[in-house]
Amino acid sequence: MSVYKESIQAFIEILESGLISTADWADLSQRASNLSEDDEEICEEIDQWLQLESRSQIREAYIQKLEAIAASSPKQNTRKLTILL
Repeated sequence: MSVYKESIQAFIEILESGLISTADWADLSQRASNLSEDDEEICEEIDQWLQLESRSQIREAYIQKLEAIAASSPKQNTRKLTILL
């Protein structure tokens, strides 16, 4: 799985976890309507969305998910976690 797909998968798992507030869901919904289909651009949008201090708990959970996915990936690549951290 590419580093971008791993990042997207980690974010999907966060979305499914129930950590996202109603206000954040509304913001995500608006952003999703304008989202590109390019994995790299999606990852950049995820990273930008996670930057708010009010989302620090979500960001930490995302990083943990991303680390777990990267650790279970058949190919180990040290740049995987640097893209969005």
